[in-house]
Amino acid sequence: MKMKKFLVFLLAALLILSLAACGGNGDTNGSQVTDNGEGSSESEEDITFEDSLKAEGIYENYYFEMEVNVNGEDFPTSQLWFLGGDMKFENQDQAIFIKPSEEQMGIYTKETNQLVLMPISENEDFYTPFIAADEIEEEVYEGILYKGSETLDGKTVDVFEYDAMDVYAKYYIWRDTGIIVKMIVHSDEYESEYYFRNMRVNELTADDLAYPEDAEIMDMSEFLVQ
Repeated sequence: MKMKKFLVFLLAALLILSLAACGGNGDTNGSQVTDNGEGSSESEEDITFEDSLKAEGIYENYYFEMEVNVNGEDFPTSQLWFLGGDMKFENQDQAIFIKPSEEQMGIYTKETNQLVLMPISENEDFYTPFIAADEIEEEVYEGILYKGSETLDGKTVDVFEYDAMDVYAKYYIWRDTGIIVKMIVHSDEYESEYYFRNMRVNELTADDLAYPEDAEIMDMSEFLVQ
């Protein structure tokens, strides 16, 4: 059984258009606005979108819960763990384990308590804040302007907006880490909101990506070796 067969729904929902060609509008889901007036230690001109972003490589591991709304439709909340190249994706029905360190992947179905093990057949990327950042073309960075800081999900975030060529986008960057934790994009008839809630970095252990101990295991490795 191919990994792609299990992930096609997820990827169809999450691999969105390039954010450079998309835009958004919306509220801050209860975040508290902090005034950036004359008392600010850093002027608005000093805070840029490019300098606020950080690369994925500086974090050995991370975790988040992703909430997605596309054109007014909410998708089920999902969770993702990343640790040293290994990943675990979990939604309300399944958990998918991708373990390059073991040259193995696993599909766990909660209803049946079954875990199917197999060789990694394809390299698929789950949607993360780092992929979201990579999708933004560098030539539009200068048009993404700083709008102030807020408290969102218990984190201080710097807020940036892009508004040009019928495209509106709003990005919330966690100041301590340089990670996009929320983005809203609107363009023409397309609207989306991605919220990477409860983001944690460099706190995971191997136990967070362990297979369920009491699962019924079906090892298909020897049958699916390519």
